[in-house]
Amino acid sequence: MKNTLAFVPDSEGSSVGWLCVKYSDVFSDKPERTVLYWPVEHGSLSAIRDVFPEVDTDKELRDGGNGRYSIYRGWNWSPPVVLKDGGQTKPIKSEIIPIPCPKVRAGIDTRFRNGSWEKYLKSKGWVTA
Repeated sequence: MKNTLAFVPDSEGSSVGWLCVKYSDVFSDKPERTVLYWPVEHGSLSAIRDVFPEVDTDKELRDGGNGRYSIYRGWNWSPPVVLKDGGQTKPIKSEIIPIPCPKVRAGIDTRFRNGSWEKYLKSKGWVTA
């Protein structure tokens, strides 16, 4: 599970949209990543980047509870972002991204278990693929 900041435009190519907390997780039973976008604030991308240059980077957010998140910038914490409706916020966008099976030699059994792909080796049993 990882939370980052993301910008979701109002329409394709628009520079106006939502600053969102992007939640990404892989559940153990299916080979797919679920991504949810929780709205924080509406505005232009440039104005949002002035305050949060971490938008659309991999900088992880720290969950402060009650819908509040911050980013450690190496010397201090960012201003907190607060979900639009606190704990009642609904995601404005969701994605399901398939996780393809890695390439293995022909005849090797594979399975998706506990959030990752595994392959069966006669000498070792099930190992991470």
